[in-house]
Amino acid sequence: MLLTLLMSATRADIALLFAICSVGAAGLGLRAQSALIAIPLIVQLLLSNLVFSEAEYYSLLFMLKDNLSLRYLASSPINFALIALIIRYWEAIKGLVTYGAKANKSVVFAMAAYTITLCLIARPDEYRLFLPFLPLILWVFEDYRQKGVSI
Repeated sequence: MLLTLLMSATRADIALLFAICSVGAAGLGLRAQSALIAIPLIVQLLLSNLVFSEAEYYSLLFMLKDNLSLRYLASSPINFALIALIIRYWEAIKGLVTYGAKANKSVVFAMAAYTITLCLIARPDEYRLFLPFLPLILWVFEDYRQKGVSI
């Protein structure tokens, strides 16, 4: 809930998508699930109607066409470093994802749904949008490490 509240202050729309994707993964009760989804909705309404009522937006709502052009990915040097790291640690990443998929399918599903949604409505080189993955990855990694599987 705290993560959703913090995300709502920066990108309430993405926080809402994260909340929707994580409702099933979190194993929360109905009241907590409702609060998890209500927080970004309320923040989005407050931001768009009260705080930034005169705001103009310069990006498209649906950005799939821009993302498929790879214009943003090629313009950021860190992407090339990330690709090199993924290639270098492919076996370890594959092992962690495979373990995560077997141990907790809902976490991997939530991460995949969130990533697909980001590719549709945001730019994939906005790395801050992937920060909600950090607690999920650390949670899976800690369980992975406790099972004695080496990366």
